[in-house]
Amino acid sequence: MRRALTFVIGIGESKDARAILGAFARPNAYFVLTSFEAGGRPARAPEYLGRLAEELGLAHDLSPDPVAALARARTHAGASGIVVVTGSTFAVAALRPEVLGTPSSVTSIG
Repeated sequence: MRRALTFVIGIGESKDARAILGAFARPNAYFVLTSFEAGGRPARAPEYLGRLAEELGLAHDLSPDPVAALARARTHAGASGIVVVTGSTFAVAALRPEVLGTPSSVTSIG
């Protein structure tokens, strides 16, 4: 049996968000769409990503705060699911301390 995938995705404004979301589309996948802060590198708003996800038929939730997005993804995935943090390397970098279990330097958004 395949394990369920839950994606945490933050995407920069300069990237093709539709193509990125489409590339990760899988049967039974779930997406938690988030944002990130990176000096001079604006992120797409989770609401925008949510509209694209709806158009693509992707099951999703919105969480502007990346740390909260990761927590939501972990809850959704449960003990047997897999959480994948992807999209912008800035989103991945923002969540690295949380994934590794080290003190976070991530500033909550909102």
